Amino acid sequence: IAMPHIVYIYDIAGDRLLHIHSGAGQALRYTATELQSFQNFVQTMIHPEDIPLVRSVIAGHEGMADGEALEMEYRVRGPKGDWRWFHTRTVVFTRDERGKPTQTLGIALDVTSRREAEERLLASEDRFRRLFEQAPQGVGLCGLDGRLIQANAALCRLLGYSERELLGKSWIDLTHADDFWKSVDLWARVQNSPEGFGETEKRYIRSDGQVVWASVRMALVFDGFGKPQHSDRKSVV
Repeated sequence: IAMPHIVYIYDIAGDRLLHIHSGAGQALRYTATELQSFQNFVQTMIHPEDIPLVRSVIAGHEGMADGEALEMEYRVRGPKGDWRWFHTRTVVFTRDERGKPTQTLGIALDVTSRREAEERLLASEDRFRRLFEQAPQGVGLCGLDGRLIQANAALCRLLGYSERELLGKSWIDLTHADDFWKSVDLWARVQNSPEGFGETEKRYIRSDGQVVWASVRMALVFDGFGKPQHSDRKSVV
């Protein structure tokens, strides 16, 4: 039966693996014998950016009682020079006559897929943020209650408010009274549309009391389960 976790014993003074179960090769793409042969394991096999963390956690075992575990995530070099992420949980395995840890027992899980997915999500969120902030049209993100939770610079200029002043305001608060039912109808159409999208033209009341006409496009923003989280409104004068 394939083990999803890698179990190993690490020698602190020798900085090498003393034992690692034979199934580890599937994740690390090394044989157990190859892994045990590496000298200066941390310096040789751990990503340079993660070495300070790994050394800190290893040293941290000195203050830990038997059975207390430390956890961390770091990258290990593969045979082709690629890097794989691992989540490890380690405890003191043996101590010397003074009680100082000499070996640790660890369990490692390959979390590369999760970390890569998180990085893709962060990159996607960063792209969305830049597009949102730099859009020439006024763009606002609302909760399902219609209150603004984010507004870009163009929308602030259109309505004459700072983003801080706009946050928490409802679109009804900003809409000309004569266009109230237009806004209600737009929201109903968006909710009932298979695409979660609708558009209209309506008037807004700026902070200085001036009336501005805008072409409004509204779209629902769905979560990973297909449920609406927010509505995205784009307003163009």
